[in-house]
Amino acid sequence: LLIIAFGLCLRMVYFPNEIGGSHTFRQAMVVNQADSLKSGPYAGPKLGFLERYDQVYDYGVVFYDTPIYQYIAAKVSDLLGVNTVKASRLVNLAVYIGISLVFYILLTELGLGLQVSALSLLLFAISPPAIQNLIGPYPDTLATFCALLSFYLLLQYERRRSLLTFAAALALGFICCLIKASIYVMFLMAYAWNLLWAYRWRAFLRFDAMIFAVLI
Repeated sequence: LLIIAFGLCLRMVYFPNEIGGSHTFRQAMVVNQADSLKSGPYAGPKLGFLERYDQVYDYGVVFYDTPIYQYIAAKVSDLLGVNTVKASRLVNLAVYIGISLVFYILLTELGLGLQVSALSLLLFAISPPAIQNLIGPYPDTLATFCALLSFYLLLQYERRRSLLTFAAALALGFICCLIKASIYVMFLMAYAWNLLWAYRWRAFLRFDAMIFAVLI
């Protein structure tokens, strides 16, 4: 918890700032999309939930690059009365806590030990790319959290065949793919590798795993 608190402090330093760092155009586009989803007046076209819009095209309701992150940031902005950049950073801080907790639990349950798990958590807390990505308004942050938690639940499903755990992993996988499908690929490959390692050729007889892959 102290390591996570330290990581939060490093990210809170940038909280009052406007967007900056790398990919500022993409950050500005995400903020613009979130602004269009807020309840207040907006100069551009107002969007409904799941409608995707950028500065050139209105795509309507789509099932890729879905603005779920932007919608959450917009509602946080409405609720707390802060601007969209700060609202996005509040979402990111919650995501950072979630990723850190799931990452630590995952490492310890894989048998890496408390010291290695704590060191990995510290490296994640102070990593410059992790700080940049978790202070900028990037939808990838929420997608990564959903993917990591989905992967953890899949590993739990392998230990205890719980239909609820399977359904939760599938739902989180769906959300990740709606936001950014490419992020889930490596987690799906890691799960497939785990099955092949444990079951060898019999992994291809796992009907539940095949259903999961097809649905994703």
